[in-house]
Amino acid sequence: MMPVLTRRHWLGGAALFLMAAMIYLATPVRPLTDSAFTLLLAENVLVHGDLALERYFPPGTGSSDQYQLERVGDHLRYRYPMAGALLSVPVAVAYRAGGWSVISPDGHYDPHAAARLQHWIASLLTAFFVVLAWLLILRSEARNTVAMATAALFAVGTTLWSNCAQAMWSDSIAMPFILGGLVMLVGTWGGEGQHKRSGFARVVAAASLIALGVLVRPVNAVPVAAVAVWLLWRSRRDGIVFIGVGAVWGIALALFHLQILGQVWPTYFTGPTMALRNFPQGATGLLFSASRGLFVFTPFVLVGVWWAWRFWRWVPRRDLLLLACAWVVAHWAFNACNRIWWGGFCYGPRLMTGAMPGLLLLMGLALEARVGAGLPRRWTGRALVMAPLAITALFAVWVQARAAAVPSVHTWNELPTTVDAQPGRAWDWSEPQFLTGLLPTPPRAAALPLPQGAVIWPGMEFSAKWLWYGWGGPESESMRWTLGPRAAIMFTSGAEQATTVAVTLRPYSESDAPVVQNLSLKCNGKALAGWALDDTTSRTLEAALPSGLMGRENTLVLEVNPVKKATVFGAIGDPRPLGVAVYSVRFIGPFDH
Repeated sequence: MMPVLTRRHWLGGAALFLMAAMIYLATPVRPLTDSAFTLLLAENVLVHGDLALERYFPPGTGSSDQYQLERVGDHLRYRYPMAGALLSVPVAVAYRAGGWSVISPDGHYDPHAAARLQHWIASLLTAFFVVLAWLLILRSEARNTVAMATAALFAVGTTLWSNCAQAMWSDSIAMPFILGGLVMLVGTWGGEGQHKRSGFARVVAAASLIALGVLVRPVNAVPVAAVAVWLLWRSRRDGIVFIGVGAVWGIALALFHLQILGQVWPTYFTGPTMALRNFPQGATGLLFSASRGLFVFTPFVLVGVWWAWRFWRWVPRRDLLLLACAWVVAHWAFNACNRIWWGGFCYGPRLMTGAMPGLLLLMGLALEARVGAGLPRRWTGRALVMAPLAITALFAVWVQARAAAVPSVHTWNELPTTVDAQPGRAWDWSEPQFLTGLLPTPPRAAALPLPQGAVIWPGMEFSAKWLWYGWGGPESESMRWTLGPRAAIMFTSGAEQATTVAVTLRPYSESDAPVVQNLSLKCNGKALAGWALDDTTSRTLEAALPSGLMGRENTLVLEVNPVKKATVFGAIGDPRPLGVAVYSVRFIGPFDH
């Protein structure tokens, strides 16, 4: 039986919140991708009372290229589920009262302000989630030290840090609602009442909170079904009320979509992304792949699974452990059927974030069972028993910290080619995402011969096999940006060697007074030429290739000072560390045949 919360408990919870919030707010990297326009929509609803976003994008800003937006009739609308943005309207009221906004004084969208505000909001939301995690484990009849340790471990050793706390992903908004509902459903503080049915008002409130989490991220409906089954088993009335409340919210959402979109489901849900044929690869990839595997990025979960099975007798709430397992398996199995099981441009097992409530319960109950079974009296014995958890936990924290502090782990998604175009990269142990930047240079296969005509077109997807490191993804202008200080091309040549290399490119600038970019070209480690680029016009630069310089395998490197620091990704006004936009690389001379 769980004790009544005391002042000591609440002080511990406050300390947990402050610890998590300080770590999250200190995170310098903010991957603003899917969530880029969440706050813009919230402010637009607050100011204009509608969902149209075209007023914030003047002609020529490239709003039509933003995958987060879509045209519906004459209007530009947010493409993703809008519940998260609508629930953020009260937050927009608060920060606008403080003088902040994601709308610039000239009435346009400001992605830099959006990144800052989203980071603050997501950090505080995720820190609140950590406190709810502590409460949930306490309510499962675990001791306070176990609950605190589990919540703290999840705060810094899971995607809570590397994804949820960095920007307002749908999981960042949905998870606190869902966990808050679960805390209400698990039981009544103290007494045997926690094993019986809850009050009607409590079930309605809890079901509504969980339903809001599902509306924000509809895929959560799959594991939430396990909660309905669990409630029906505990109390038929509670289960029926829970299902009824969820149905009411679902019908309301369908009517909302029908009113504004003319269809029950947004186009976001109509694509052919889910199929059973995807399950074998998705199921294994979500757990074991080098750059998306849950057990790779959070290996301490394996320790929890082992302890839960080994010390089943000492689990205080076995019904909750079964619920936790059902939650995780349902979420994992459904997402495994997703054609894009790797989750697109993200870090680690982002698509498994929705399994967090189940993983929390599983880990907390497993740790309580291990402690309850008895630990050795000597500290050496205790250290040995806890060593597997300690080692895997430290590794998980290090892996998540890399996403929070190292921008290059995020650019892994598009170097040397995009993970969406080549999802096999998620399996490649020669370049796991969490090691990006630690290796001297990204490993790659052997160099390939140049194509007919000895021209490389970086903007074309087929040219990615000659690009090594330091490149962004292909852009709409049939070019690629160099990212960071160096970008390399690797190729083989025949007996006849070129005498000149010509690079067609355009420097980057986001102001009327372009920053001077110093560009140099090197081949096989030898400097060929250098230029000072002080405007943004396209030009072709040529450099002579000394006789005998080129061999069988060759590396051409462009070195340039990038304009922006890599802290925010995926918004209009792209602030990645952009160097130059390269349109073509041509080798002239005897090799040009």
